[in-house]
Amino acid sequence: VEKFEQDKLNQQLEWTMDRKAAADAAVDEAAAKQDQMASAMVAKGFSLIPGVSDIRLKENIIKTGVSKSGIPIYNFNYKNDDNIWSGTMAQDLIDMGMNEAVTIMDNGYYGVYYDMIDVDMELKN
Repeated sequence: VEKFEQDKLNQQLEWTMDRKAAADAAVDEAAAKQDQMASAMVAKGFSLIPGVSDIRLKENIIKTGVSKSGIPIYNFNYKNDDNIWSGTMAQDLIDMGMNEAVTIMDNGYYGVYYDMIDVDMELKN
């Protein structure tokens, strides 16, 4: 009886491990498909992924111009990063009433959907 119970538990454990492996594979496949879709949308100039454009995360901010629609353009670097970027500030877009181009990301900071505005976010160096 004990041997039967042990064999039964071992079989249940094996089935559970098989189900977990299948679930992990499904999650990995879904993540890969999502990455492919995001890459395809970026390649076509459309993105559902906002660029991090919250002034609270930036320093050495220098205004370099204004877009045709009146959006201020800046050079800046993110805090604790030496790369120089060109882009806009989410707070400017909010002040201009362009809230549809701004989102609050999971980390609580603002992001900008650059495909909705006439400013590009570019790495300068």
